[in-house]
Amino acid sequence: MRLLPILLLAIVPLVADAVAEARLFVVFFGTGEDRLTAEAEKVVAEAAASAKEKSNARLEVAGYGDDDQGRDKDLAARRAAAVVRALAAAGAAQNRIEIKPGAPPAEATGIPVHKVTVALEER
Repeated sequence: MRLLPILLLAIVPLVADAVAEARLFVVFFGTGEDRLTAEAEKVVAEAAASAKEKSNARLEVAGYGDDDQGRDKDLAARRAAAVVRALAAAGAAQNRIEIKPGAPPAEATGIPVHKVTVALEER
């Protein structure tokens, strides 16, 4: 029984470090747009700079569309591709960038879906 508190003391900092290392950047787009705005470019530059500071960090990019119509998947993919290109142009290593599918529009609607998320995770 004495080992349990010691074991917990050893594990808790590891879990806390893992949780503390995840960071989410959100790049917003106008309705129907897949071009980065000046503000979006700042967010992408910040994500790339943060990734460059961590040698084993990965960037997971997820694109979202505007609605549930057929063109939505294409728009989400174009937005994600635009962010990936901008991340690479800002110096993020392409082999550390992965595109993930975004949530379907039925689960996320309104302004929050006009975006691409970039999750920075240290592994």
